[in-house]
Amino acid sequence: MFRTLAIVVLALFAALRPAAAQTAEPDQAALTVKAEAALRGIEVMRSDFVFSNQGGAHKGRLFVDRAGGRLRMEFDPPLGHLLIANGGRIDFIGGNGTVVSAGVQATPLALVFGPDAKLAGAVEVLEAKARGKSVYIAVAQRDRREDGQVILQFDRSAPDWTLSGWGYLDAEGRYTRTALANMRHGGDLDAALFEAPARQ
Repeated sequence: MFRTLAIVVLALFAALRPAAAQTAEPDQAALTVKAEAALRGIEVMRSDFVFSNQGGAHKGRLFVDRAGGRLRMEFDPPLGHLLIANGGRIDFIGGNGTVVSAGVQATPLALVFGPDAKLAGAVEVLEAKARGKSVYIAVAQRDRREDGQVILQFDRSAPDWTLSGWGYLDAEGRYTRTALANMRHGGDLDAALFEAPARQ
């Protein structure tokens, strides 16, 4: 069960694999600084998303409240999955009723709505590449590279970058992608969004 949670959570925080050689672009350090600023800029956000894996594409909605350390990711049927992070805990409620819990800091969720959103320390930047209006930052947990890579995708078409998606490449080479759309920032979110359903 825990592996199911790990794969889903990791898949939620990654993007398209970066293209190979590029022409002259900002160096990795400069790209990383801008990426960190974009992640820290996510305070309160609502967004639609499309999650893609070998089984196809699945739509859903994402809610983030950084100040409260809270996140909700709900998948439309037929998956029907629900993922809720509230403080230091994350609950994955599968569409089939399976429930798995873990600590948020043990997952890449901290990259997006954690207080630091810093791509350093326990997080290692493996590669940073720019391609047109997009930038791809591949990261892994420094002491757990074998768990796979998270690849964050940013839109740099405006001076202030925005997170546009993420993907996950696991140790077996399986790849999933989450693309964000219709992002809305600011306002308030109902606290009830971040309450896990009562277990039956």
